[in-house]
Amino acid sequence: MTEAAAALKALADSMARRAAEAADLGKLLDILDKIPGVDFQRREPDATYLATMMAAFQMGELSLVVTCTGPKSTDIEILRMLPLTAAEADALVGSPKFGATVLAEGQEGRPAIQMLMNKENLAQNYRHVSVDALIKGLMKPIENVPFVGGVLAAALGLVARPIAKLILDIIFTQAEKIIRYARGGNAVLPAPTEEQPHPPSPVEKKPDLVAGAEKEKRAVGQIEPLASQEVTADEVSSDIRNPGR
Repeated sequence: MTEAAAALKALADSMARRAAEAADLGKLLDILDKIPGVDFQRREPDATYLATMMAAFQMGELSLVVTCTGPKSTDIEILRMLPLTAAEADALVGSPKFGATVLAEGQEGRPAIQMLMNKENLAQNYRHVSVDALIKGLMKPIENVPFVGGVLAAALGLVARPIAKLILDIIFTQAEKIIRYARGGNAVLPAPTEEQPHPPSPVEKKPDLVAGAEKEKRAVGQIEPLASQEVTADEVSSDIRNPGR
């Protein structure tokens, strides 16, 4: 426990001097995995589970998974699940629903962290993900660990919030790309908020935190408010299946 608390504090101190990066999520999961008593559920990806998935942040056999649990509700959990490519996920569900983007490069040309996306689910439901829900998902692994104590929980809390904000920005950025592609550049996108994002609000300028599927790199970008009608879930679903209509 002492080693985990020290590692979390060192990560928090590092992040206090810079913006959070995708690699920080990998470091956090590695720390959690070494805490005695933390037991991540093992999950075999199948068509039923993938149909509920919005996004999976894959780091080796550990994944932070965001799923749809009902109308306007989502769940976030960390699972032991072998990473999938978009093509493998498409093969399991039997249709081309998935995309992937590399968030951090690894060794030998393999991604250290990759985001697997169910494009239709992400475009329809990204507004229902919040920073608070993501923090809860990141804190969940230590909830049932005996003798955790306030020190470890406090240290985890220091790193969970900036990492949760980063993840939310990545989710919104990727949803923006999917919707803009489907609508030919015309879509209204609300800004991510710390609470449940409802109703939509004007979008503030923020750094482009993730490379696109084409691995394009921009020094500074922004999510811009777009002047058109709000996109409904049905419209997004139709447009993703029939882009450019």
